[in-house]
Amino acid sequence: MKRFVGGPRDAGACIARWIALLMFYLATSVASAQVIDRVDIQRSDGEVEIHIRFVTTVQYLRHFPQSEGEFLHIQIQLTGTGPSQPLASQTPLESYRPPTNGLIAPITVAYPEEDRTLGVRFSKLTRYRVRPAPDGRGILVYVPVEAPATPAGPPAGIAPEAPRQPPVPEAAVPRTAEEVETQAAALLQQAKGALARDEPQAAVELLNRLLNLPPTSVSQEAQKLIGEARERNGEIAKARAEYELYLKLYPDSEAAQRVRKRLAALPAEAPIVGGIRQARRPDKTEITTSGNFFQSYYYGASKFDSTLVAPTPGLRLDQPTLTTIDQSALVSNLDVTTRIRAPSYDGKLVMRDIFTKNNLAGGKDTNRLYAAYYEHQTADNSFLGRFGRQPGFSGGVLGLYDGAWAGYRVLPMARVNVVAGVPVEFFPVPQKYFYGLNVDLGPWRERWSGNAFMIEQRVDSVVDRRAVGGEVRYFGPRTNVFALFDYDIAFKALNTAVVQGNWLAESGTNYTAMLDHRRVPTLQITNALVAESGALPGILNPSVGQLLQSGRSLDSLRQEALAITPMSTLLMAGFTHPVTPSLQLGTDVRVSTVSGTAATGNFPSVPGTGNIYVYSGQAIKTALFTRNDTGVANLSIIEGATYSGRSATLNYVLLTGGKWRTQGTLLYYYQHNNVDVTLKRYAPSLRLEYRHKANLTFQIEGGVESTTNDGPTQHDKTLRKYFNLGFRWDFL
Repeated sequence: MKRFVGGPRDAGACIARWIALLMFYLATSVASAQVIDRVDIQRSDGEVEIHIRFVTTVQYLRHFPQSEGEFLHIQIQLTGTGPSQPLASQTPLESYRPPTNGLIAPITVAYPEEDRTLGVRFSKLTRYRVRPAPDGRGILVYVPVEAPATPAGPPAGIAPEAPRQPPVPEAAVPRTAEEVETQAAALLQQAKGALARDEPQAAVELLNRLLNLPPTSVSQEAQKLIGEARERNGEIAKARAEYELYLKLYPDSEAAQRVRKRLAALPAEAPIVGGIRQARRPDKTEITTSGNFFQSYYYGASKFDSTLVAPTPGLRLDQPTLTTIDQSALVSNLDVTTRIRAPSYDGKLVMRDIFTKNNLAGGKDTNRLYAAYYEHQTADNSFLGRFGRQPGFSGGVLGLYDGAWAGYRVLPMARVNVVAGVPVEFFPVPQKYFYGLNVDLGPWRERWSGNAFMIEQRVDSVVDRRAVGGEVRYFGPRTNVFALFDYDIAFKALNTAVVQGNWLAESGTNYTAMLDHRRVPTLQITNALVAESGALPGILNPSVGQLLQSGRSLDSLRQEALAITPMSTLLMAGFTHPVTPSLQLGTDVRVSTVSGTAATGNFPSVPGTGNIYVYSGQAIKTALFTRNDTGVANLSIIEGATYSGRSATLNYVLLTGGKWRTQGTLLYYYQHNNVDVTLKRYAPSLRLEYRHKANLTFQIEGGVESTTNDGPTQHDKTLRKYFNLGFRWDFL
């Protein structure tokens, strides 16, 4: 990460270099699927807030270790619609090494580390707390502010969670007024020393201890000093409270006038938007560029054996065997972000891109761009604009698009946004465009916020989708609730209704629940084209316009789209309980179903799935064998209308010497259906990762998947072996 401070000319030069890099890379290769949008790091009320933002809605499930570690695992599930995804076996690990602005030591954020797991790797043992973001599209991780290193020596008398504070001599509990005076004077001198070393957080801790003593001759000076310490630590609201308390206690003191001046000069507290404290402004223009280049080779080969069971004795058995290389690809991923923070605005340039070189005979190379946009936000948060290829977040936008999003705050609790663009898909689809209006509302009482939207999408000059809806969000100290509603007024039908929430009990138990009821895919008149292949003479795949010209009515196409677009419903509830600081036990129950579809055009009817029940239990143990390892065991029971299954997974992660990371996984799955076919699958895998210095990581992963199908008439066995080998370079 490169950082420099300058003026508009420097910013212009940086933008020119960034655009040159973008154009060069677009001329050679392009893009991968994207789940993480960005990672922002800023100070918030005396802590550092790591805000991991996603391109889609997500639900927090659990995290481990509970409060301290070098590698934080956060289990999530993606709950919204997003951009198209490539094959899982060709999906590189999304990894980000965001600028920390000197607030904390370098970190790495990656997804997916393992099944549904977001990984945050710290440079050293770190204390943290984890929360879902209030907008339903992110995860918040809070860690202590880094302080400069202190002289060697045991931090006696200081709590273990603040190991970087200056040494404080252990003192006996004061019994006399003289002992109180002596201890107070010592604490005051240590606090002054901490401020001289630019350690305001340590000074706050020391002054708090002093002010908790009975009143002494230095209490007045300590009360003034703690206001200055909190101000230097970025805790503006708390500094204001300390100064006001000083003036209430000592209104006629010699220092009162100086305190009034400091109080009047305090900057306005950074605004809270959607429950999240916004970053304070820099004094000069700051430009930071960060990014990474990831490249990996993926290989997979399968062997398939099939044996037909003889219906009568003596009949010859057919035993075909097929061996094939099913994957051979070199995947190259580039991710570059440049941030410009000026006193009056924030600017950001983002590009994410992947090129896949397919080495299979007859295979095609793919070159896909998933992000190339500029974002501009004014310092007072009155205007926000994003222009270019970008992921759709809210306001009824369904996914990746080329276009613009611009919003202006017309009232303290209302910002009006307009959006327009063209949906991006990486396969042939009808050309569409959309435009919409939405309003961000809140926050109310710093906990409630929401959004209301109207959006229209058109194809061949007719309405493809016309929807209204909104979001409601609640972000409390222990409770987080997110709700989304989308209704299509052209189809007169519901698209989406989602409610998800988390509640953290006093005991530390985290409860999670979700109801997700939605059309899959979202209702659009173009859904009907699946059933219209070959409907017109000489036209294999007619467009909506061609069907209308042939005499089909718009209403009939809408009814056809409704008939073949199923409704998916998922109800989930679960909890995770910390039994000990290193052991968590959790369980959840899921009930899901997908409705059937009617026969229409050349599309046959498809029956619904019926209710599918999944009962899962999980045990998570940190410090299993060493301080830096984690073991996770998961057992699931699946009961469907036509089959039942059992799934067991063991996962083990070990960090060694700060450079090596080893992950082993063993999966077993068993299924038996109503036509007496039994499926068994074993899938062990091993992944090794080595970090060279701070910005270069090498990794190798390999595994075997053995699947057998046994039925009354046939026995099949498939053995697949795969590996990938690659590196990631965090640069600039």
